[in-house]
Parts: sequence; structure tokens; C-alpha cells
Amino acid sequence: MKRNPQDDPRKKAHNQHQTPGSTELEGWVSLGKKDEALRLARQQLKNPIMSGDDFQNSLSAILTVADQLGTWTPLVESAYARLSKRDRRAARFWMLSFHCSNCSYERASQFIPRRFDGLPVELAFAMGTMLELGNMAGAKTLAGKLPRAIQAADTPTTQAMLMDCLAEYLVRKGQWDEAIRLWETVQLDAIKMESGVVGIMESGYALDACWLTRRNFPRHLSACGPARVANALPGPPAGRTTSRASPTCDD
Repeated sequence: MKRNPQDDPRKKAHNQHQTPGSTELEGWVSLGKKDEALRLARQQLKNPIMSGDDFQNSLSAILTVADQLGTWTPLVESAYARLSKRDRRAARFWMLSFHCSNCSYERASQFIPRRFDGLPVELAFAMGTMLELGNMAGAKTLAGKLPRAIQAADTPTTQAMLMDCLAEYLVRKGQWDEAIRLWETVQLDAIKMESGVVGIMESGYALDACWLTRRNFPRHLSACGPARVANALPGPPAGRTTSRASPTCDD
């Protein structure tokens, strides 16, 4: 999944009443001014009076342009603690996104909602977290929601995220052929292609030599993607071989 969850409709609603600082921050991000954007995001997160809009826009900027997320964790947690109860509820999705992208899955799991309000991208982050924790019971519950969420996804990117999650779940259940069919479908769209190709390669349908390409897969494109399956997978079907590398997380 993209580290910056641009498909979250709640962000669009917040944009209607941004503070001047958040408007400036979004401008720096859109211009690709990384240093300026991160400097302002840090400044806003240190504000003793933390508004929900400033918090969410700061995390959006960090998720978009920061190279390392780990160093931001203390500041993000401190700012989150200063939010009102209402703003903390609204920011739950952004905390899930941040900690999942930072491979802090135990912490991310604390922000998974009991009920989903129709936001497919949130479901993708939740499913990715459950798979990384090896919580197959939790993943099974979420997997039942994925087919409908895939149909409801309003962008190819979100649809690819969800299809990745479902394919990873099927692989862990030993249902390799069903997973391969999903990844083959992902290949039909240019935006989704890399994720689908990588999934097929990891499942053992490609020569091990092709794994060299797999190791350079940009992990931020997927919350559940093939780069994060690691050692929890069951063995491949007879006659297929695969090489697996541990996922790479931010320091």
C-alpha cells in the first residue's frame, strides 16, 4: 500500500476547513519540497495546542515524503496524546497507517476499528497488520470483508492493495492457485502490475533468478504485499521453488 493513504475520504473532508499551517504544509508537499514540508510538520506536531486537522495533515506529509518513520514515532505519539478524545477517534486511521508503514504492527493493531465504515483503504492496513502479526483468526474475519471492499474501491491503487491482502491471506492458507489468479488479475492494470508480478514470482511460478527483481520491490506500495510475507508462508506446491527474504522496515 502507498504509505500516504490518499484515498481516505476523511482527509478530503478535513481539507474543507484546514488551518493556515496545514494549507502551507500541503503546498510544500505538492511542490515536492521535502525539507520544508517535514520542518513544518515537526513544528505543528510540537504545538502544545494540537488540533485534529493539523495532526492528520502532518502525518499525511510525513507518510508522503519522510524517508524514515521510526525517528518520528515519539513526536507522533506525544502529539496524538494531546488530542481531544474526539480528535483521537478521527485520527485513528492515520495512526494505523503510520504504525503499519513503520512495521510497528503491535502498536498498529491497537488502532484497528471493531467495525469498518466502508473505507477500503483502512481495511487494507488492518488486514496487513493482522497478517504480519500472524493473527490468522483476525485475518480470517477481515478476509470475509475483502471481496466486497474490492468491488467498492474507487481507485485502481486501493483495489490493488485489497487484492494483495486477499492473495497473501490465501497463500498463508495454502491456496496457491487462488492467490495466483488474483495476482494475474492485478497484472492487467498498469498501476497494479508490479505487485502482481512480484506475487507470482514469490509463489514460485518464476525462476529463482527473477528474485533479484523482487528484492528491489518498493515496500511502501503495499500494506500486505509480497514483500512482507517472509517466513510465515506454508511451503509452495510440489515442483515449484521460491526464495524468500525478510521484509525491510524503516529503522
